[in-house]
Amino acid sequence: MGGQPLSRAFDELIDQARLKQTAADRSIDVVPHRADGYALIDALAGRFRKADYVSMDNAGGAGVLRSTSADLVQWHQALFGGQILKPASFRQMLATGTLNDGRPAIRDDAPIAQGTAAYGFGLEIGTFDGLMAVGHAGSIPGYTAYLVTFPARRLSIAMMFNIDPDRQMPFAEIQRAILAIEPGV
Repeated sequence: MGGQPLSRAFDELIDQARLKQTAADRSIDVVPHRADGYALIDALAGRFRKADYVSMDNAGGAGVLRSTSADLVQWHQALFGGQILKPASFRQMLATGTLNDGRPAIRDDAPIAQGTAAYGFGLEIGTFDGLMAVGHAGSIPGYTAYLVTFPARRLSIAMMFNIDPDRQMPFAEIQRAILAIEPGV
């Protein structure tokens, strides 16, 4: 995949993972049923305005893709199921990265974990209610997405909100509710 335009590499990965509702987003695209993004007015619950517009035309790997929660789950199932990377590459992706000064790449605010989370190659790795949790969150004005996999449960959860990110997002509560109804609790 190296040495080619990013959009072509994305297209190959999308095909490889059999994603049906995922594509590189362009500002000229008309996307049926696309949700408008919102922001809170003065951080007051229940008072909204449309979010500031952000063109995704130059977002690159940081946010150019649009998708659905079902496709995000399918992506993690393909990634964790060995359909995307060789096993050695996947293990490397899950290894804690190292910063230029030699310290490990750690996040203390990663929503996928309670406490700190290690940062590998594009994935955060931590624990949630005693289970290994691997995922990532992302946002732009008006939209927040969250994807986490619990390898021991073979369970992936994707959440998407059409509102600006906020520390009060109910990621943990939703995860805990889903984990409680899944076998193996």
